[in-house]
Amino acid sequence: MAEIKVPLPTGSKFGERTAVIAILRELGTADIVGAGEDSEKCVLGPDGQYHLVVSPTLSGLHLLRRQIKRLEDAGGTVMDGPLDVPMFFRLAPEDFLAIQQAAETMDKAGQEALDRMSERGRGAPPS
Repeated sequence: MAEIKVPLPTGSKFGERTAVIAILRELGTADIVGAGEDSEKCVLGPDGQYHLVVSPTLSGLHLLRRQIKRLEDAGGTVMDGPLDVPMFFRLAPEDFLAIQQAAETMDKAGQEALDRMSERGRGAPPS
């Protein structure tokens, strides 16, 4: 699985440690399913029936927190991911944005690779 190293512009404090690097990894099927499950909520509908609804915001949060393989402080001490929700919320806004942008770049690269694979082996159409 591909990984990407993301410098954190602000540095996020976790107890005595300040994370300055995030290592992101590609998402797998289990990550996607787990994020979906964590994003579900049972609500009572106007019809009197209970329904499962999924929050797109929470789904994105749970995907991104799972994508963080580890955080590192300046001394190289590792804080293993995935981050739990309270820890994820302690990320400085600038650090969150850097991680989110890197994850989007990683996702685009993965999609481009899939697109290239789908084109592989396709020659000129028969005449």
